[in-house]
Amino acid sequence: MNYDPNQIVAEQNLLQDIHNIYCELSPENISCDGELSPSHIKRRYADCHKRLRALFKTLGRSISEDESWNWFIDRKSFLANLNKQGVTK
Repeated sequence: MNYDPNQIVAEQNLLQDIHNIYCELSPENISCDGELSPSHIKRRYADCHKRLRALFKTLGRSISEDESWNWFIDRKSFLANLNKQGVTK
């Protein structure tokens, strides 16, 4: 999935929220670098997946973690190029 600057803002916001949750699910983030108890980690994991399901429903489709990262990297690159050109978005 690639970033499309012509996507409606609401969809871009959903995709950003999905990406943020996937980041929360990384082992070091979900466990607070190993500081949390296993039961707390399970609750956080379940909460993240519940929020993902709600976002997928709102978006109308599921987005894989790889698709999310591709979108994020494309968006970051697009915005960096705009910045170089002196354009703000």
